[in-house]
Amino acid sequence: SRVNSATTSRINSATTSRVNSATTSRINSATTSRINSATTTYIKPSENLAYKAALLFLKSSGIKKGVEVYLEKNIPVGSGLGGGSSNAASVLLGLNKLWKVGFTRDNLKMMALKIGMDVPFFIDGGMAYATGRGERVRKVSPHPSFWVLLIDPGFPISTKWAYDNIDNSLLLTKNHSYAKIMLNAIKKRSIKKIAGFLFNRFEELINKEYPNFLENTKCKLADAGAIGTLMTGSGPVVFGIVEGRRDAYRGLERIRSTTKEKVYLAKTIGGSWR
Repeated sequence: SRVNSATTSRINSATTSRVNSATTSRINSATTSRINSATTTYIKPSENLAYKAALLFLKSSGIKKGVEVYLEKNIPVGSGLGGGSSNAASVLLGLNKLWKVGFTRDNLKMMALKIGMDVPFFIDGGMAYATGRGERVRKVSPHPSFWVLLIDPGFPISTKWAYDNIDNSLLLTKNHSYAKIMLNAIKKRSIKKIAGFLFNRFEELINKEYPNFLENTKCKLADAGAIGTLMTGSGPVVFGIVEGRRDAYRGLERIRSTTKEKVYLAKTIGGSWR
């Protein structure tokens, strides 16, 4: 993302995380950024969170330089996996390191909050307990690492649309005691208990908009050995927790043999990843 043409710096792999070379996105000094994939999409720079993060950092630091950010996208757009938010956090962290500005993590989190409610989480990463609208983040450590299978149905869901259409009379979390039970399960590193207390209020909204989608997808994951399933964020990707590496790979092959949807296998990161 070229913010200023006077002086240009490149954030390299030392200060940013490379996601995947399959899909790339370059934000240039024109009015659009191109995402090269099976279907080419154009995004205004003002709508790209990495671009917003770079502009905000320059304004906050007073630096009179420009920067070119090269994004290699693997996390599907509009999937509920926080791809754009993690890109924004990486830009803030990368520029702080590149230019040796010296902003603290708290400084960066305050900036991140201006970009999006879930961006502060990615400044530290790992596992966290979020309150408020998701902007108040407390790290949860130590915590277990486990395998997850993810199914991407191939259609995006706008986070803004999801929040605009969710029933505001309902809490996003069942209640505080429910959250405490989950925190206790995490503390005890009980994978089965964690899998048994998964909850996402947005599933109710997606069920109305896409009848049978979640039920069918969760059945595929359960048949593949998942002991707990849940939709990610505002959707539509659905994940399943699997016990052990061997079961995870067996489940991956089983789902791939029965569906044309994109299927991923991942392992959660233990502790802070920054």
